[in-house]
Amino acid sequence: MYINNAKKVKCGIVGGAQMVFGMMSGIMAFVGILEVIGNDPLARDIWGFFVFLTVMTPILFYLGVNNLIVAYYSTRLNEIFLLHSDRIIPVAEITRKMSTDKMLKYLQLMLRKKCFVNVSLNYAGTQPVIVLEDRAVGENARRNHMTEYIVVVCPNCGNSNSVKKGSIANCRSCGQFIKGGGFIERT
Repeated sequence: MYINNAKKVKCGIVGGAQMVFGMMSGIMAFVGILEVIGNDPLARDIWGFFVFLTVMTPILFYLGVNNLIVAYYSTRLNEIFLLHSDRIIPVAEITRKMSTDKMLKYLQLMLRKKCFVNVSLNYAGTQPVIVLEDRAVGENARRNHMTEYIVVVCPNCGNSNSVKKGSIANCRSCGQFIKGGGFIERT
């Protein structure tokens, strides 16, 4: 499992709270502005507060929506990661599956918020790719040495490939032989 459930839940709760506070501040701003227009002397004294609430409403809604999107997309992406047979997934493929043009932006945001473990974004080739790393956990980590995979860019077509370190493989796109000791960039 690649998802950090604690971070996903936190994003969902914070996003929901931001949306509720945004709604409350919007209602308070609306009522306050009506009071100022109605010449309420107390409301005229604190008109700046109502302006502040008016400005804060869309900001809170924007932040809340972004947090809820992160929680939703992290769940969907985890499902895709678990079903994907290769360790490298082009961001363009994820964009097609998720039907959004902003996937790279959301991926960067989710990785910055640490919504995933053992997942990184790699810009080694012509297009950004997601690299899924498998790591042994618990007792098996001491007994089994996990083979390290690296990202190698094909010199022929520029495609990113997952290759065992120190081995030779064929490019997934063009079939060119590539060596698993080449360039790697981990972020």
